[in-house]
Amino acid sequence: MTTTMSAYAVASSGPEPLSPGIGAEAWAVNKSLGEWRDTRLASLTMSRFRVSLDLVAVHAECGTQGWDGEGAAPVSRATVEKARAFLLALPSGIPDPELGADPDGEVSFGWFTAPDWGVAVALNAEGRLSYAAMFGANRAHGTERFRQEIPRPLLQIFRRLFG
Repeated sequence: MTTTMSAYAVASSGPEPLSPGIGAEAWAVNKSLGEWRDTRLASLTMSRFRVSLDLVAVHAECGTQGWDGEGAAPVSRATVEKARAFLLALPSGIPDPELGADPDGEVSFGWFTAPDWGVAVALNAEGRLSYAAMFGANRAHGTERFRQEIPRPLLQIFRRLFG
């Protein structure tokens, strides 16, 4: 129930006016854009529903200090919220990732199409994305900032991985 309500809240929230205009025409444009935005966000939210539940499970299992029995840092609520935003920013053609937690408190995302073809991404509460990809003998890695959209280098990796 809470997850469904959260999904609805995400879908129905957003910036107030989408157009700076004033008057009846501007109101009609804002209404249409708002309906489109809400429908699109609801669709994206529902398409990532299973992985959103996995994210809740990662937080429940790894949200306390030492969750791994070795002193691992907890996955914070801020990290989970940043991870949720990352999931919603993924292009619709990208399949749901496998989720996990890293000992430094980051959420990890993994996509693998073969044993030597895939990408692993780690995300922290401040939006730092670290990634490592392998394409057979070829490798790519880097660090980017997540600011509500997937960084271009990571999009290029997804295109190569998923065609």
